[in-house]
Amino acid sequence: MMLPTITTPWAFHLLAYVNAASFAVAAVLIRLLPATDRATAAFDASSGSWRAVLADRPFTGFCFTHMAFTLASAGKFSVLPIVVRDLLHGPQWIAGTAITLGTVVVVTTQRPIVAVLAGRSRTAGLIGSATLFAICFALLIPLTAVSLPVATALILLTSLGFSIAEALFGPTATAAAAAAAPPGAEGRASSIFQLSWGLPIALAPGLLATLLSTSNALTWSILALTCASAVPALLVLRRKLPDALREPSPPVAA
Repeated sequence: MMLPTITTPWAFHLLAYVNAASFAVAAVLIRLLPATDRATAAFDASSGSWRAVLADRPFTGFCFTHMAFTLASAGKFSVLPIVVRDLLHGPQWIAGTAITLGTVVVVTTQRPIVAVLAGRSRTAGLIGSATLFAICFALLIPLTAVSLPVATALILLTSLGFSIAEALFGPTATAAAAAAAPPGAEGRASSIFQLSWGLPIALAPGLLATLLSTSNALTWSILALTCASAVPALLVLRRKLPDALREPSPPVAA
């Protein structure tokens, strides 16, 4: 009941300023870290340059493919409240319930899912995630052509599927990227991989809102096709990154 009293512009501005300040503090702390010795610096300069990382086509190809997953992760709920309010003309509890349900599923199922993936190739986990994402997005294509109860059921059902897909790809992709990083350039490779997380998350709201203004079906169709395209890309990358994608996921720590 107290939530409406704090959802004012100044509160959101304050959150943004606090978030920006946290990054400034992090930058200062990183700057205060002890410098590496000259031997390490020379090694990084010769074999760990940005050019060397970007020239590693299999690794950059994996990061580019990973953007399909992060776009799916960012897009699964980012425009759902708009769809419910403006297209379905339904109550907002639908979107709220779907988002809450999805969050609970991710938190409670990620560890069991990672345990199930132990011993299986990372490619299998990522392809399973991409396929599940694509199916769930495809189920949302007819939202505006069905009754509100049916649309509600589809939204809640796909929220479960999205969350399982996210639990599948998150730890698997991170482990694969770490294994695929060019030797001597692990830090720079990690930053490029993190960019493949951040860029789609930053662009998703505007991109999907633009698509949604054209058509509900077009929005979910493009997301479904984007996820489906990750499957053949992963099959190609598996041959080029055998240590990263063919190796099984590590077991869950006790």
